[in-house]
Amino acid sequence: WLLETEATHVITLNVKCRIVWLKNTMLKSVITNRTKTEAKEWFDKYIPYVSQKSDETPIPVQREEVAAETNQVISVLFSIAKFARFLFRLCRESPVFALLLLLAIFTYHLKQRIVLLEKLVDEVQMNM
Repeated sequence: WLLETEATHVITLNVKCRIVWLKNTMLKSVITNRTKTEAKEWFDKYIPYVSQKSDETPIPVQREEVAAETNQVISVLFSIAKFARFLFRLCRESPVFALLLLLAIFTYHLKQRIVLLEKLVDEVQMNM
């Protein structure tokens, strides 16, 4: 999904869909075509819904500095999304990298819990 906005309050939504097959089947073409058709039908219904919702909600007029800050936030979010796609691709291609990434995340959360527990223990000792 790529969501782009312009100064003229025009929103462009680009959606790309990729079907990845893990195993071959005789019905591959049928399933692929039906999936593409259903995805297109869903977006054909989604576009009027978004248009209706955007018409209901008035777009506030923004000052230049607010608009610039919003553009910076959107730019950072797009950069994060691009990095996330890179990581997902890397994890798909290298299961060892995926395991190391999960281990690093788990270790970080564990460290945060240990720090919190140490603070709680210090508070309990101070109260005694």
